[in-house]
Amino acid sequence: MIAIAGGVMLLCISSGAGFMMMGASDEDDTKKTEDETTETTPTPTPTPTPTPTDSWDQIEQVKGHPIGRTGTHHVAMGGTWHLVGPGDAPSAEDCWKFSKSNGINNWGWRKDDKSCWAYMDPILGAGEGQVHPNNHLSGCTKPGRKYTSGCEDFSKGDIVWGHHHQTQGPPNTGHHDKMTLEQCRQRMKEEGKEVFGYRTNLHPADEWTTTCFTYVDGNSVKGWYGNGADKAHVTGCTDPTKMVRNGCK
Repeated sequence: MIAIAGGVMLLCISSGAGFMMMGASDEDDTKKTEDETTETTPTPTPTPTPTPTDSWDQIEQVKGHPIGRTGTHHVAMGGTWHLVGPGDAPSAEDCWKFSKSNGINNWGWRKDDKSCWAYMDPILGAGEGQVHPNNHLSGCTKPGRKYTSGCEDFSKGDIVWGHHHQTQGPPNTGHHDKMTLEQCRQRMKEEGKEVFGYRTNLHPADEWTTTCFTYVDGNSVKGWYGNGADKAHVTGCTDPTKMVRNGCK
């Protein structure tokens, strides 16, 4: 009897151990399956936001070049008015690329000799129209800019047409230096001014074209929206995030 009882007990223990081992094995298999499932589930890759790029087909191309006048100042390279010399610009796109890579806001192409030029102040394009449309193309470097607005963006209010004559300050030193509108803005900013004035290529006096002047302070132009009939001058804030009509504050 004792032997039989011992055998039964041993059988029960063995069965229990076997059941426990099977249970453990099932748990391991389940965990392994879960781990495998986790490991093989791919992590979604976010779609990268495309970086906007300028392209030639976005650029306005204007036939001809602005009607010139004495005192029209080009951006000179190598002591000439050429940006790219004769024969080195097979297409107008070459001129646009050159201006873009050199931080110039406008470009021009001569078809007959395959050369490029640019104006120090393309506001000349806001003047009396274009000439020589069969041999010249011209335009702005940045997409969306208009040649008839001098390749400048007047929509933000940081620059306006005209000169608020009643509030002009004393001429700054070096006011005869020829420069671009952005160079004028930077010079006045370095001098601690809130407002700057710029005489464009449409100014009637040659000695004053593409030169810079200053105002007393921002209050000088507060409440003034500019004068669209005066294309000989531009008034602006040295901080391009401010607006002239708010006194550049």
